Amino acid sequence: MSDTFDRTPLRQHPYRWRLSRAGFVNVWHYYENTFDISGGRLILRGTNGSGKSRALEMLLPFLLDADRRNMGTGSSVRMEDLMSAGAGEQGNRLGYMWLELRRDPDPAETDDPQPRYLTLGALVRFAVSTKEAKVWYFTTPLRVGPELPLLGANRQPLSRRDLADLVTEERITDVPDKHRERVRTDVFGLTGYLGKERFDGLVKLLHTLRSPDVGNRIEEGRLPAILADALPPLSEDR
Repeated sequence: MSDTFDRTPLRQHPYRWRLSRAGFVNVWHYYENTFDISGGRLILRGTNGSGKSRALEMLLPFLLDADRRNMGTGSSVRMEDLMSAGAGEQGNRLGYMWLELRRDPDPAETDDPQPRYLTLGALVRFAVSTKEAKVWYFTTPLRVGPELPLLGANRQPLSRRDLADLVTEERITDVPDKHRERVRTDVFGLTGYLGKERFDGLVKLLHTLRSPDVGNRIEEGRLPAILADALPPLSEDR
């Protein structure tokens, strides 16, 4: 086979966080799936109904903004529906969604050449009796795998207590605002009121750009309008 791949280096800042891996454990119809996001990019291929949009809805921007009310790309998506679908005979169900970020160390800041990692995750507990899903969010430098095994020795998802033993209690929260603040500061380095405003605008843009019809709208020459609608207006003080 001839080598026809484009070897042009990716244009990216090596010292910023970029997507590395992502995965699911016992959520929807996924039991244990890991996606390698090589170079910070991921392409999901499949026929209509194969789960491409569903995978995106469970990862981005949800693991950044912890907004359960706005997970759907084209229709409403409820966490309760995700946890009841594909549950089989489980009854009460525990599941995980996670996203791993990676960045190379800045030589100006450290002599350690090893890459840094940050895992953003959500633990979901679904109760059959109440038909309700409870979500805890966590961040950790541990990597899913040997460092952070989300499935125990019995092949069952880790309980919240077991998760806290690994990542520490301080890194787990059930408050979406607190998770958003951690992501905003730890991933994007945005602090204060203006930082929150910039982060909110970024998340809104991500929600807009993942719309299933955005490609058709761009082909129609409506990209400026899309961006104008998605980005927040500039403050009069600037």
